[in-house]
Amino acid sequence: MNTTTNLSVDWFYLSSDRQFVLLAVEPVDQPVDARQLGALFAQSPFNKYQTSDKALKDAAEALNKISAAQPGETNSHSVLIIARRLDGQVEIKLAKDEMSATAQLYSPFAGNPVSEGMLRAGLEKAGVTHGLLDAAIRDLVQKSAIGEPGCLTAGIVAAGELPQDGADSRFVRLVPTLSERVLKPQVTDEAHDVVDLRDLGAMATVAVDDVLMRRYPPEPGITGFTVTGTPLPAKDGCELPLIAGDGVRISPDDNNVLLAMREGLPLEIEQGMAVDEVLTIQDVTAKFGHIEFSGSILIKGNVCDGMRVKAGGCISVGGVVDSAHIEAGSDLVVDKGIIGHPVAKSAQYSCSVRAGGKVIAKFAQYANIVAEGDIVISSQLLHSHVTSAARVVVSDEGRRKGTLLGGQVCAGEQILAVVIGGPADNSTQLTIIGDFSELLERRKWLRGEIEHNIEVLHQLDDANSKVAQLPSSEKRNQLASKISATRGHLCRQLKSEEEELDAVNAARDAALARARVYCCRHLHPGVSIEMAGMRLVTQEEHQQCQVCHQDGELVVEPLLDIP
Repeated sequence: MNTTTNLSVDWFYLSSDRQFVLLAVEPVDQPVDARQLGALFAQSPFNKYQTSDKALKDAAEALNKISAAQPGETNSHSVLIIARRLDGQVEIKLAKDEMSATAQLYSPFAGNPVSEGMLRAGLEKAGVTHGLLDAAIRDLVQKSAIGEPGCLTAGIVAAGELPQDGADSRFVRLVPTLSERVLKPQVTDEAHDVVDLRDLGAMATVAVDDVLMRRYPPEPGITGFTVTGTPLPAKDGCELPLIAGDGVRISPDDNNVLLAMREGLPLEIEQGMAVDEVLTIQDVTAKFGHIEFSGSILIKGNVCDGMRVKAGGCISVGGVVDSAHIEAGSDLVVDKGIIGHPVAKSAQYSCSVRAGGKVIAKFAQYANIVAEGDIVISSQLLHSHVTSAARVVVSDEGRRKGTLLGGQVCAGEQILAVVIGGPADNSTQLTIIGDFSELLERRKWLRGEIEHNIEVLHQLDDANSKVAQLPSSEKRNQLASKISATRGHLCRQLKSEEEELDAVNAARDAALARARVYCCRHLHPGVSIEMAGMRLVTQEEHQQCQVCHQDGELVVEPLLDIP
């Protein structure tokens, strides 16, 4: 008869080399299972060693078998390996593009943790030789060393570098343009920070042989690499031509420098400069008459009621534009204000200005203002119709003052003001126009074409099935060939339309991401804001906020960083 005893943690012991946890297989007084044995092992001093469900199951079966042996049966007592000592393990995973390597470290079972040397050896064996992240390697090793047995600690330990294409030629303008001069009162006493509000600085003109622009050479590209050391070539920058526009020449001493050939107003063009001839006038009055000039016009005083001024270049007005009509081929800069009044029995105003570039003024009211570039009003924009293909900004440089009240303001991408709307006012209408309507129409047309072509493809497939059932003949072959050719052409057209639809959707998403109304201080109730067919009317006052698109609607969000 077998003598039985109670199973206890004392039955677990280490092998002489301390590599294994052993269990003496002896008769027990009650049957045991793998779960009970695992719980007992967890209470032993060797619970940091690695065991397995199979080892526990085999041990439980051995214990139960020897305990159930009949008298006279030969069942010699034995010893089973229940757990083993295991050092920390390293696995290296390479990204498909070989631009990063991730190390997976497994904490040891009563063994030695992964060392920094082991990890670096593993990286070398995996072919990872470049872009090693020393700090990440040390941090990963330290975390794995204190982890629970078998715990997985993973992280990126090597990163490649993408190639950086070199910059093309760089062009640096060395003289101020007309738009940079305005609305900057001149400092008369720097020590006491005193300015003269009536002095906005000298007119931005240049003399013969003044240096206008310098071209800097292109930069070489920087080669990248993968973590396995494969070089990724970069493109060097291109040398772009330096363009000498009207009234400008390339310096005979340095072909990277542009010089003025005549006195006039400097204009920056793409990759170069031009100098406009300048017509200088004191005031534009009925006595002087209307003006049309191919160059730029500098008006020291005012443009009076009912007068018209048109220039092929820039127009600078030192005073006010009062119920006049201005058209500039480039920038229009008004040192003071653009002033009009409502026209009786009409929705129009008595003052209108249009510019092929920017419109910059201190204030504007009851005016029609249109510009291809930014419209920048530094103080107040009141009850005006304003349209910019780019941005409308109603603010000084410090974003401390700038009120937009009433009227209709449309911008291609963004509108910014310090204060928008006013108490008990609901006449302020803001619209981000962008290319939304064109993109929407194109998307609608493409979807219709795609649906139509898919339907035609199904009809061709039906026709092809019917042709295939015809008796073999020359006519059947001709029909099948014609259907196949038509189907191939239609498939190519369908693919092109689907690619264009993806591009249109991406363009719309990008335009929506750029579209913003920024308010630096107060956004009053009753302001109407539209973007891409969506409309929001503010119901309460908001402080320092932005209006943008989110999940198919316009929302008001806090503005953390004022642009």
